[in-house]
Amino acid sequence: MPAPDEWDKTFGDARLCAAIADRITFRCTLIQTGTESYRYQATQESLFPAQS
Repeated sequence: MPAPDEWDKTFGDARLCAAIADRITFRCTLIQTGTESYRYQATQESLFPAQS
């Protein structure tokens, strides 16, 4: 999954990406913990397994 700063490449329009992010976060409380997400790490490991 692309990072939010790469969404404009996926959707092709920065204004559209801003509107999507606005709709998703409307009336939400965003909590940044400053740590790496377990789900993100597990997804990355399943997509890109370590090569031995």
